[in-house]
Amino acid sequence: MIGIHSGYVQVVPRFHDLPYSSDKLDELPDDPVLGVLQFTFHPEVDVFDASQRASILWQKSLRLVSTIPGFQRLHWSSVNDVSPCQQIIVLIQWESVLIQWESVLAGNYFSILLASA
Repeated sequence: MIGIHSGYVQVVPRFHDLPYSSDKLDELPDDPVLGVLQFTFHPEVDVFDASQRASILWQKSLRLVSTIPGFQRLHWSSVNDVSPCQQIIVLIQWESVLIQWESVLAGNYFSILLASA
């Protein structure tokens, strides 16, 4: 759902036409769902370089995400881009959309990394 509010576009995440804030989330099908996240880091950050603190925090963030109930698997990769900033795409397979919304939206599981970046 996209709406214009006070001069900016507001996007509300939806699944099967229900917004994540709906009180009817129990009507969602119990289907697996794929979450997609994109991160863009400062030019000097390289999460592949094990000597960098950002790499250690990145690995800890990925391990933390894997402990969330309903987590099934995670894949991530850098994006080949001409930008000097490293860009990472994370794909997370969840047991169901309801589990994803309740768990992930309730907490920022990449905050370990983001707080130090």
